[in-house]
Amino acid sequence: MPTPLPPGELTISSSMAAMSMQPKAGRLKRNTSSATDTGIKFSNMQHSLIFSESAPAYFAGTDNNTDWYTVMDWVPIYGELARHSTDILVYSGAGSAWDSIINNYNYNTLLARYQQPGYFNDPDFLIPDHPGLTANEKRSHFALWASFSAPLIISAYIPALSKDEIAFLTNEALIAVDQDPLAQQATLASRDDTLDILTRNLANGDRLLTVLNKGNATVTRGIPVQWLGLVNTGCTYTVEDLWNGDTQKIGDHIKVELASHATAVFRLSLPDECSSVVPTGLIFNTASGNCLAATSNSSVAFQSCNGEDSQIWRVTSSGVISPLSQTTQCLTADGSSVKLQACDSTEDDGQKWTYAVTGNLKNAKTDSCLTEGPVQMKSCLDERDGQVFGLPSGVQLS
Repeated sequence: MPTPLPPGELTISSSMAAMSMQPKAGRLKRNTSSATDTGIKFSNMQHSLIFSESAPAYFAGTDNNTDWYTVMDWVPIYGELARHSTDILVYSGAGSAWDSIINNYNYNTLLARYQQPGYFNDPDFLIPDHPGLTANEKRSHFALWASFSAPLIISAYIPALSKDEIAFLTNEALIAVDQDPLAQQATLASRDDTLDILTRNLANGDRLLTVLNKGNATVTRGIPVQWLGLVNTGCTYTVEDLWNGDTQKIGDHIKVELASHATAVFRLSLPDECSSVVPTGLIFNTASGNCLAATSNSSVAFQSCNGEDSQIWRVTSSGVISPLSQTTQCLTADGSSVKLQACDSTEDDGQKWTYAVTGNLKNAKTDSCLTEGPVQMKSCLDERDGQVFGLPSGVQLS
């Protein structure tokens, strides 16, 4: 296994980059896991150049994620994109194309904390002409990548694409989400065996809802607006279906009906009096995939994700964390233990948490980090599997 070092010096001229240039920008991909020099130099560049790092992919999929996380820490400094995991199954590859898409989708859900304007997680190509995909699966692939604000790079024989494929690939509403200047990556608000529900903010104040049906049958479900971080009650929201442009007015939930492997995407416009949003969603260990849950007797535990309110958490701007199932109870550290306790208006530091780009969830009182297996507080270590967590988009990094 190569050592996860930062990239080295590379001098690039316009002639070297010409093969990747488009009218306004080009893309240069560096396929290396490490280097020994100290910088990147450009000469005679006439257009913008996007630098795509492949280093993280060399460290993905191992029994221990520490090296993968370590590489992910530095790639946003040296590039605008990072190919972070396995190659997606292109037209001629063996195996299930849908499984390949879901594999890379799942990897991307682990890395939202890194994305910001100027740097984007890259779950690899769109494969709209793959013969092993259904129409719903092709549309889902595009919708999920757009919800992530991921690069939309097509691997296909373009002249042979059907009218339907061209239609969804040029969906202006979804492309606008993908290109939204806030550059937030949609994160998991809820997950169970069948549905993944993701949400994020958009630059104009709208809220995005994306719902993926992973199951093999049609599903109908009501999605509470609380799961999207909307905290005001008695509000009416305007919701646009980004597939067909249809709009509706909704109150406390959105009804969704989805065929197998289909994805719905909605854009919610928030009236001024109902525009308060608190980052809301899963707190999950990015190695085990288990979700933090509020349990009985003011306890917390890590469980398989099941889509219940007890696994959905609000994270305020002051670092206070509470479950939707018990909004008056806050996640509290006391020595080496973690529990739910009545939210303290005196600003008890045991209820103050900070979230780092390393994925550590650190308590202000104990100066230690949340750790899975069982839930406890331990000394913060160097991106160990038990201490790296995914949190809702919009949580400020320390």
